[in-house]
Amino acid sequence: MPADAVRIVIAEDNSLVLRALRDALGQVGFEVIGEATDGVEAVALVAEGPLPDVFVMNGRMPNMDGWEATRRIKRLHPHLPVLIHTTYRRHEVAAVSREAGADGLLGGIVTLESFIEAISALAAGGTYGLDPHLA
Repeated sequence: MPADAVRIVIAEDNSLVLRALRDALGQVGFEVIGEATDGVEAVALVAEGPLPDVFVMNGRMPNMDGWEATRRIKRLHPHLPVLIHTTYRRHEVAAVSREAGADGLLGGIVTLESFIEAISALAAGGTYGLDPHLA
């Protein structure tokens, strides 16, 4: 793994999706430094550290959804980029994602390439997919 690999934390309640994301993103050079299975664990990971370069957050999770977890994480670390992914289409959740403080949004059916593009954009200080008019 390259020394300058983008470090990510993944919050995902579906164990199959979590494993697939971890393995796929790891194979393309991202370093997964933490995992959470709900929003409560996600917030605890950030409070305990170390901080990732990008936090990849499922919007819909038990105990605390990804939007509320994002709000809490952004209160603790306002500059930590958060990418929310959800099965909802982006135009349905763009406003709530922006309000929660997310820096990026992947909605609907997404590909590994879109995860790579979004994580790279956030790691470089940009945003991704928050335009409500996108499908």
